[in-house]
Order: sequence, then C-alpha cells, then structure tokens
Amino acid sequence: MRNISKLFLAIFVLTCIFYSCGKSKQGTKFSSDMEQEKYWMNLPTIIKGNANSGKYACKMDSTKEFSFGFCSKIEEFTTRIPKKVKVNFFSYSKNSCEGTGLVIQIDSVGKNIFWTSGNIAQKLGKINTWNEIDELFSLPAKLLPSYEIKIYIWNPKKKEFYIDDFSVEFLF
Repeated sequence: MRNISKLFLAIFVLTCIFYSCGKSKQGTKFSSDMEQEKYWMNLPTIIKGNANSGKYACKMDSTKEFSFGFCSKIEEFTTRIPKKVKVNFFSYSKNSCEGTGLVIQIDSVGKNIFWTSGNIAQKLGKINTWNEIDELFSLPAKLLPSYEIKIYIWNPKKKEFYIDDFSVEFLF
C-alpha cells in the first residue's frame, strides 16, 4: 500500500510539472513563409520566386503599397489580452526604401482604435540581399477580445521591396 501511495504521489507531481510547463508559455506565435492563408491578409501580393525560403515571397511595388500581413480578432487566437507584439521577417530591396514602416493597426467594427508605424528603412541592411528584421511593439492597455489586429508593411514610396518568413508573436 505504501508503494502505491508513493507511485500516485510521483504521478501527481509529474502531472503538475507537465501541466505547469504547458501553461507557462509566454506568447502565441504565428509564422508564414507565404505558403499558408489562415490569419493572413493581402494575399495578392504573394509571388512565386525571389524568396528567402520556400518558393513564395511578398512583393510590393508601384501597384502594391501594403504587404501581406497578419489579420485576426484577438478572440480568434487567444483568451488573454496581449501586452506586446514581436514581429520578425526577412526583407529584400534593390534600392533605398525610405519611409517604409511596419504597421500595427487595431480596429473595432471598421473603426480604427490604434495605429502605429515603426520606421524600418534604417534596418533594411544591405541592398540586393535578404536581411532579417526584428521589432517589438507595446500594445494599448485596454484592448477587447473583439478587436481586430492587423500587422503589415507599408511602402508609401512604392519602391520594389520583398518580404518573406513573416512571424508575429503576441506576448502576455
């Protein structure tokens, strides 16, 4: 009987450890190499060729000012309200892309609640090569689960510019 009690205690402790490991996850992450569709918007910017990985990349130019990006209501991907968002992607440009920004946009029923853009032009690195970019944004404190979050690149000067391997991680 004593051994059975010890066995149940050990199983209980291990179960608690595994459960807490699963619940300690700090963020919710979405990644795309431009070959998936769920949670993503502006799919017509995706082209075959000139990709950092895989076969597809997002191309912006004189006809496409906004990139492929993340789009979802908060309640569709989490039960918690995120405090920050971390964005990572690879960029490729044949020329300087002054004014290019990474946009975080939050809407409610078609009305803008929050909008910010981080100027990423100085982070684009070398021309004619793929460069990795990381950005971290704080989100407003009073978000509702029904709010829609959009994350994308804005290319206001409409220069030829590519992105690939776009990932978004919400931190809580």
